[in-house]
Amino acid sequence: MDNAYIKLHPIPDVKQRCPFCGLGLRVIGWCMPGMWTMADMRCDKCTQSFWGDLPVGHALYAPLILEQTSGDVFSRTVGLDIPLRDSYANPSSEKVAFTVEEFRLAKKPVLLNCLDFLYGHSLLKLLNAQGVMDAHPYLDLIVLVPPMLRWMVPDGVAAIWTIALPLRRGTEWNTWIGAEISRRITPYQEAWISVAYPHHPCCDISRFTKQRPFPRNEWPLRLNSPRITFVWREESSRMWVRSNRFSWHWNVLKEQLHRCIRNTETSTKEDGVAKLSANHEVHYLQRLMRIYFKLRRITLTRWEIWRQRQQMIRTFRLIRQKFPAARFSVVGFAKPESLPHWIEDLRVSRMDNATERIWCLAYADSHVVIGTHGSNMILPTAHAGSAIILMPADRWGVFLQDTLVDAMDPRDALFHYRSLPCSVAPEDVANNVVFLLNHQPYFWATNHARRLNR
Repeated sequence: MDNAYIKLHPIPDVKQRCPFCGLGLRVIGWCMPGMWTMADMRCDKCTQSFWGDLPVGHALYAPLILEQTSGDVFSRTVGLDIPLRDSYANPSSEKVAFTVEEFRLAKKPVLLNCLDFLYGHSLLKLLNAQGVMDAHPYLDLIVLVPPMLRWMVPDGVAAIWTIALPLRRGTEWNTWIGAEISRRITPYQEAWISVAYPHHPCCDISRFTKQRPFPRNEWPLRLNSPRITFVWREESSRMWVRSNRFSWHWNVLKEQLHRCIRNTETSTKEDGVAKLSANHEVHYLQRLMRIYFKLRRITLTRWEIWRQRQQMIRTFRLIRQKFPAARFSVVGFAKPESLPHWIEDLRVSRMDNATERIWCLAYADSHVVIGTHGSNMILPTAHAGSAIILMPADRWGVFLQDTLVDAMDPRDALFHYRSLPCSVAPEDVANNVVFLLNHQPYFWATNHARRLNR
């Protein structure tokens, strides 16, 4: 079995150590109560019972261990420890819609769990489906998806399980879902689970959206009327504004939290693991960050939205001076409001699959897409001819996580995908777009000629 897959059933392939005594834990079973994929483990020395992350998804680099009796979570990193602790302490047994579509009899089932509390995480997990089917056609892929991603599941899977768990409940520990998945997997003698890498290196996006990406070899043929699309986002930490006080305060809180965690790890070094739930200061700061973020969203000022609108229009006008026949569009979640008549407003207040298909068509018709870093840029970068990603000051650590680059020469990728700080002026963004439009044909011809003449 490929190292991108691990055994799930009957006994998961996972190794964890007891956070109390350090002894290797004995694995006796598994559970999948939603986005969590956990192994049921015992410590033969301490006689304690634990739920431990299988090395899939984000648990590849930040695995969690939860003591079943107390609900305490053990982790070396800040991330999903609080959501896991809270969801386990308040489990749900609510039945949700569980739609099963079977396309062939599964003999060697491999599960791909795409449930999550973030859209981008779910989508990036789904992209692992291509690797499973291409490299291992003898395996039977069963994809678990929320309803919003059902339309993007590629052809060729053995089955699709659509589980109606909305993003806002994505971290939920749902015992009914866990029991239903277990009931459907138990009849198999063996079953595996995809590692579901959080960021897939490359994929053929047309297999997921059924939309052909922008053909770069036709770039000059379409320059008579190039299209530029702006991906709109109304979230204070992800807006294109020259000054973002929210990001500064957020960074101060994060630095203070990391300092407290380092102190906790130092003080419990002999235990071999940092028990974050034992440090009241850490929990206080984590809660403060969540409260501050929610309050900031509530008090989002109209000035920031207005400022982003002005910068977008200014950028488009500067590009239009060089390319009078250029077409401009804006997509995203927002109430459509007055824009210059020459800008096509495709923004919506409520999302559905039909709208997302329309957006993908707009991306695939665009020479350049522009937008702030985040999950909103995954599909645009996968379809458009090129992209300019505006990076908030506090997001450089996850640089490129929202960028889907097709299998191309590294020089091609560096030319077509550009990241600029959110403090950048419209003049600089417009200048980058104009240079992309003008110089891409020459770059494409010379770079591909170089490869052909090797």
